[in-house]
Amino acid sequence: FDLSRYDPVAPSGAAAQKPAAWGEALRAAETSLEHNSIRTANTELLGMYGVNAWRAHNIGLEDVNEVHRKRLAVEKAKVVEINRKRQHLQLGSAAKLQKLEDRYVTSVHKNRRIEGQCLALEKEIEALEKAAGGGK
Repeated sequence: FDLSRYDPVAPSGAAAQKPAAWGEALRAAETSLEHNSIRTANTELLGMYGVNAWRAHNIGLEDVNEVHRKRLAVEKAKVVEINRKRQHLQLGSAAKLQKLEDRYVTSVHKNRRIEGQCLALEKEIEALEKAAGGGK
C-alpha cells in the first residue's frame, strides 16, 4: 500500500509564508495521526479477536466443505447407478440385436433359396410351355 499520502509535509519555499499552506499541512498531519491511531486500534483488535474469528471462519468453511463432499458422493452414486442401468440396457439390447440379426440372415438365405427355386420353376415352366407348344 502506498501510505505516502498520509505523511505530513511542511510547506517549503514561498508556500511556507502562507497561512493557508500551513493549515493544509496541519490537516494532513491530523489525517495522518487519525490514520495511525485507527491502524493501531485495528492491530490491537486483530490481536485480541482475530485468531478466534479465523478459527470460527475455518470451522464454517470446513462444515460447508463437508456438505459439498456429501452432495458430491450422492451425485457420484447417482452417476454410477445410471451407468449401471445404461450398461444393463445396452447388454440386453445387444442380445436382442444379435437375435434380430440372426433372424435377418436366416430370412435372407431363405429368400435366396426361394428365389432360386422360383427361377428353377420358371425355367421348368418355360421348358414345359416349349414342349407343349412344339407338340401342337
